Amino acid sequence: MKKLSLSLFAAFAAVAIYSCSPEKGNSTESDPHVIGYSVDSSANIDVIKASFNDMVSYDTASYKSKYVDTAVFHDNLNKMTLSENVALVNQMKAAGLTIKVDEINSIWEEKLNKPRNGIQNFVFSFSTISWTKAGKTVTVIISQVDAFNKEGKIVEEWLTYDTSAISELLK
Repeated sequence: MKKLSLSLFAAFAAVAIYSCSPEKGNSTESDPHVIGYSVDSSANIDVIKASFNDMVSYDTASYKSKYVDTAVFHDNLNKMTLSENVALVNQMKAAGLTIKVDEINSIWEEKLNKPRNGIQNFVFSFSTISWTKAGKTVTVIISQVDAFNKEGKIVEEWLTYDTSAISELLK
């Protein structure tokens, strides 16, 4: 009986090990439709979260340090430089707007197997942000994608959001 139990255990262990082994041809590396993978925590994600904090405190020096000098912004398809983007942030500060990140609804990083235009890392985020001035608050959902270089600096950023309510506060 003891011999039979040991044989059954050995057979069960062999089946378990075999069933957990990857099958040839089933690897994501050989699947042409797999272009990379996603993570929900990374140094690049931390950079984006820190940039949100920079915006809230209007710390443009820290904000600028997260970008390469030649960074390109696509703010609702309006192309601008880092200097132009910082000028927009300073305009909000001068107008007396306070910024609050209500919630980072979703954030993740895509790590591509092969670079696209020299970039392998993109952080995607959807955030709920509020701007307040003189007791009036507007809340906007922002869709943001940031392309990172190998040094962990943002080289390009795409933002999509409704600017109409924010424009009213800037008047």
